[in-house]
Amino acid sequence: MVELVEFKVKQAGVRWEDTPAMETSLCSSAHAACVRAGELANEHRAEVRWNWAWSLQGHYVAPAWKKSRKRSQQVEFRVKRPGVPWEKTPVTETAECSSFYEAFVHAEGLAAKHGVEVRWSWQESAQEEIS
Repeated sequence: MVELVEFKVKQAGVRWEDTPAMETSLCSSAHAACVRAGELANEHRAEVRWNWAWSLQGHYVAPAWKKSRKRSQQVEFRVKRPGVPWEKTPVTETAECSSFYEAFVHAEGLAAKHGVEVRWSWQESAQEEIS
């Protein structure tokens, strides 16, 4: 399915909410949106925020020249268990990830391996992403 994605390039001193969309494109997957966000981040040498047009949930991609300096963070992954609510689903595994894209790819691999939905979150954050 192809969906509309908005891309914003970080502007110094401007909140993300007040930043106009730099580009609006059709993307076939979150992977395609991450790739395009990475291209924009490298082109503008600034962090890029992307979100599906129907959602306010932002995803952030740093330019490649900054990624090597960014520290990794612990990410927790939960694999869906039948009949078990998400809030009671134990952490299936953890991994060190240095970007949203790296965590997303890891979650997609787990979802494919187990054939079920996977949720993940940065250990220091209660906000979850779904793959």
